[in-house]
Amino acid sequence: MTERLKVVVLKTTVGQPTGGSNPSCSVVKNSDVQKPNPADGRFNFTVGTTAVKQRRMLNAKCLSSVSDFVRYKKPGFTLVELLVVISIIALLLAILIPSLNKARLAAQSTVCRGHLKSAGQGLQIYAASFDNWLPGPSTSGSTLTRTNTVRAETSPVEPVQNTDWISPILGKELGLPGNTAKRLVAIFETALRCPANTLKFDYEYPRGGGMINFINVNEIKTASYSTAQGFHVYRRPAGVAANVEYDRPAAIIYDTYVERMVTVPSNYSPKLYKVGRACEKIFAMDGTRYIDVIDGQDRISFNSFACQLKGGNFMQYGPCTAQSGDPYLWEGTAPAIKPRGNRNKKYSYRHSGKMNAVFFDGHSSTLDMPESLNLGLYFPSGSIVGSSPQDIKSAQIYATGQILP
Repeated sequence: MTERLKVVVLKTTVGQPTGGSNPSCSVVKNSDVQKPNPADGRFNFTVGTTAVKQRRMLNAKCLSSVSDFVRYKKPGFTLVELLVVISIIALLLAILIPSLNKARLAAQSTVCRGHLKSAGQGLQIYAASFDNWLPGPSTSGSTLTRTNTVRAETSPVEPVQNTDWISPILGKELGLPGNTAKRLVAIFETALRCPANTLKFDYEYPRGGGMINFINVNEIKTASYSTAQGFHVYRRPAGVAANVEYDRPAAIIYDTYVERMVTVPSNYSPKLYKVGRACEKIFAMDGTRYIDVIDGQDRISFNSFACQLKGGNFMQYGPCTAQSGDPYLWEGTAPAIKPRGNRNKKYSYRHSGKMNAVFFDGHSSTLDMPESLNLGLYFPSGSIVGSSPQDIKSAQIYATGQILP
């Protein structure tokens, strides 16, 4: 009686023991190989006169020897090799992560400058359509007063506040909604948001005012950009008191903050051709107001009044004349002026310590702190330095009566 067995190929001499853990296991001898079976053409093997049960036990031992042999010879990594690989990966990450972060920051700055470039182009179109007037509190927002409220449904180009310069020049181009509250949220959150700006408002002033259709300001980000307030003011005529513009229709802005720093030319009005050299005057820049110190911490408020005197959340004075609420904080005097704390970088110089800006001629640029501390960038040509030059935070020294280029 014969039994067919599966051939196990091992690296050993035919007829010799395989060794390993089963030295009693032997391969099939040549003498055990018979001729092919005529019935099925297969080779049959016989193992002497050993009983079938014994033959099966022998076969199991052989297979166990094969398994032990394979496990013994299977290649693998040593602990030292694994540690070396992990160290190499960690080194590569340490080299690549700063480069990737730098590329991410550069991309954010590029997107930011693209937004400002669009604003500059919108300004040119607006000025060409409205006799060179600049969008702002004395023009597009002049019908809004301190005591009236903003209508819920208006046009995408209607300002949400008197200082809103974005809706008039980009409302249609950005596809802003007609609903005033939704338009405000779109401006701050998506349509014109710098990707490096992740700040949100902390509270509304006055608290619970709800002047902009009761939006929850704590859930929206702050504005990313402001225009320079100094280009939107008039020179105050003799005998005109401060703050009379709050409840006048055609509100003409005479700004006491500006007047402390400079006196604008007597014939100045907020028109594009009157700002001076357009390529040297900043129209809009990174940063927004109002930042107040509450319990020793900076807190950003949304000023909800429809009519703003000091720029609101859409205008500021620039880093040279940082006033209450502006996103700058300095210490020292010119020319040794330097930032105090982290406010400047957090709120305005948010691109690796630099600030993006667009000029009145439409070109955008990235300015470092010393470059941005040039008083002439933020006020009309011919403005005269006021009686408090020590209040001017600038890298340059200005004297009372000095005329700005």
